Amino acid sequence: MQRDFIASLQYPYTGSLFELAVGGDTPSIDFGVAISGAGRFPIIGGVLRLLSDELQRPLVDLIERGRNEAALRASRPDVIMIAGALSSTPLSN
Repeated sequence: MQRDFIASLQYPYTGSLFELAVGGDTPSIDFGVAISGAGRFPIIGGVLRLLSDELQRPLVDLIERGRNEAALRASRPDVIMIAGALSSTPLSN
């Protein structure tokens, strides 16, 4: 996700604007946290995750602590990242 693009986004239910709270200094954000009047939302693998569910807070916490790979795994436990492409192979227990 491009840093400049985040500022142009609005939360769909309230219209509040987003700003980047965590995400480094690069123009492209792979992992970060975007905030709006609606809350704090994780950016995982360059995708802003706007789901308000039981994973929202833990994912934000992981990213804020620099545990990006753990956030990626926790966001979709049934998907494995292989060479930059997503595969729908379930993880074994």
